[in-house]
Amino acid sequence: MKDIQLIKADTCSPEDSITKVSKFMQKSKSRRVFVIDKNKNLLGILTTVDIINKVVAKEKNPSKVKAKEIMEKKVLSIELSDPLDKALGIMNSLKTFVCPIVDKGKLLGIVSYQSIIASVIKSARS
Repeated sequence: MKDIQLIKADTCSPEDSITKVSKFMQKSKSRRVFVIDKNKNLLGILTTVDIINKVVAKEKNPSKVKAKEIMEKKVLSIELSDPLDKALGIMNSLKTFVCPIVDKGKLLGIVSYQSIIASVIKSARS
């Protein structure tokens, strides 16, 4: 894991309104936001699909719904010390291209398929 480039994760507070989160996601062109507390502990994840299904489709007022109310609480992640194949397993099972990396529950960043491939290529050339 130490050779891999971590990507800064887009994050929000559990108290942030869905309006605020949506504006942030639009500005950052992100499809997912990790919900963290003030100590950077990973609490959940919010995706554009969550916002559509749990707020828009149910005609809820996004300025009154908080991230903690609709976030997915069971976030699959790996510890910094875990092998990369564990991250690949999570990505394959969820059909996603990123996996969050934590250190004792604190979100450090995300690893992507692209960064794993780059690391493998770099190792093969060495």
